[in-house]
Amino acid sequence: MGTLYQRFSDYYYPQIFAKQPADPEKYKKMEEGVEFLNTFLANSTYAAGEDLTIADLSLAATMTTFEVAGFDFSKYENVAKWYAKCKANAPGWDLNEAGANEFKAYFDK
Repeated sequence: MGTLYQRFSDYYYPQIFAKQPADPEKYKKMEEGVEFLNTFLANSTYAAGEDLTIADLSLAATMTTFEVAGFDFSKYENVAKWYAKCKANAPGWDLNEAGANEFKAYFDK
């Protein structure tokens, strides 16, 4: 799962920090990572079973960066349901969201 953030940064960081054009192949890799998570979540409520764990907190923090970048989760039903549960149940979610909202400024340009 660690590749999700790597795929995110491979796609977005060259655009944000080096003003390079978007690379459709890197976007496709990012989507493949989210699709893998979607498949993985098909048989469980959370990433490591039926209870919220640190795995979910880590993944949810990554998915928050996807969200502030405008990534569309609607094609990934399991991810969307899981992410909503994480938002509702993760301790300290407001802190995660506050940091993500600061990062959002890079995508509003």
